[in-house]
Amino acid sequence: MLEEWYYAAYAAGQQPPRDYNCRVRLGGQILKGDQINRVSTGHQNGWGLQNFIGNAQELVFDGDNLLAVGGSYQDPHADCGLDFSRPHSGAADSTTGFRLLLEEVEAPALQTVSQ
Repeated sequence: MLEEWYYAAYAAGQQPPRDYNCRVRLGGQILKGDQINRVSTGHQNGWGLQNFIGNAQELVFDGDNLLAVGGSYQDPHADCGLDFSRPHSGAADSTTGFRLLLEEVEAPALQTVSQ
């Protein structure tokens, strides 16, 4: 869900430097963003997420709509960010991934039956 992705990526405002793996060009030459990097590279936000902006754009649902968020290594650095999103078909491509999460659910308390 888009709201969950944004909540985790924003991390209560604890953002890393804007050193994203997004495309930077100078005079037609690509200085950064020429390939996808390992997920373990890059700076973490305050909650430990890495590469949530740039590198591989991430699939999320916003209602019934599938979006790619954050931007990819092929997007201009100025476009990559928390507010970046675009519609996505769901078809496989070389710039899109997804992030798994585990929601912790508290089990209801067991009730005892008196006899």
